Amino acid sequence: MPATFLVDQAILEIDSNLRVSSLKKALNLTEERFVHVLTVVTLMLFVRFISKNVETVIVVDAQPTSSAGTGEQDDAAKFRELAMRKQAEFENYRKRMARENAQAAERGAARLAKELLPALDHLELSLKGAEGHADADVIRGFALVRDELLAALAKCGIQAFSPEGEPFDPNEHEAMVQQPSDEAESGTVLEVYQQGFRLNGQILRPARVVVAA
Repeated sequence: MPATFLVDQAILEIDSNLRVSSLKKALNLTEERFVHVLTVVTLMLFVRFISKNVETVIVVDAQPTSSAGTGEQDDAAKFRELAMRKQAEFENYRKRMARENAQAAERGAARLAKELLPALDHLELSLKGAEGHADADVIRGFALVRDELLAALAKCGIQAFSPEGEPFDPNEHEAMVQQPSDEAESGTVLEVYQQGFRLNGQILRPARVVVAA
């Protein structure tokens, strides 16, 4: 029996029982290096499969009744199945890692935003309190700092919203108080105590509001 056949069979037996997750752990590689190695292995399996197919065609044409031809066909089918299985496993792994990385980045952005939002609230209150009492250039400078912070948060998918004049929505607003109003319908947001924030469309912090009774 050819030595190459024995090697191929050994690889087939090992690979058929080795999953991507255990392979990554066994090799102890970085994420980028592991993806590169796995891609090369997948390509090698496809090249080997193509080579086996070519050999099978030659054998079948030359000796249509040979048992060796059947064996080569079986080998080709095994390698094709193995290559397809490893390719599908690698694709699932790549998608899962991309999804987990995106979720981790979103959790990090949410944690950072929750730490920064109180400071941003205090800056907003200071600006409101300084109106009419401080130098206009000083107020404008602090307003620029606030705007830069909001722009930086927006780049991370965090958007501020102020629902004044909108219907009250318990999913996005937190009612601090209700008060009668002749100018607005009942259930309308009259005033925003504290603006809310969304992270990629999901509520990160509800807006605190005054609602018309």
